[in-house]
Amino acid sequence: MTNQGLPQYKCCNGIFKKFSFEDFGIKCIHAFAVLLNMFNSNTNKAIEEFIRYHKEYSNEDFLDIYETRKIRNSEAISIIKDLCNVDQSTDIQNLDKDVRDKHLIELKNRGLSTRQIARLTGIGRSIVMKL
Repeated sequence: MTNQGLPQYKCCNGIFKKFSFEDFGIKCIHAFAVLLNMFNSNTNKAIEEFIRYHKEYSNEDFLDIYETRKIRNSEAISIIKDLCNVDQSTDIQNLDKDVRDKHLIELKNRGLSTRQIARLTGIGRSIVMKL
């Protein structure tokens, strides 16, 4: 099988070519052997421990992605008005700095994006980001 013209990717300590299953298999077998050795130097015991490890349940968050719903501008304006007790979303600029900053932090905690807060309140994005 020839792999000329196929892109190359690094795997373990070597290089395999995309769609070259022969090279890929050899490199992955090596990687799996290294992985099993982390569990135990005896291959049979390592496989048992590997299986047991993957059957364990954990409550920990790893790289879980939690999807957030984007808040529409009309809804965001209502949140700003209610939270900050202002008539217009831009009126938050007239509040005392400490009060304003507390409100901005709460708006971020409620899911409004930094850019959205800046756009709707007229407060610079860099100020919103610092909080």
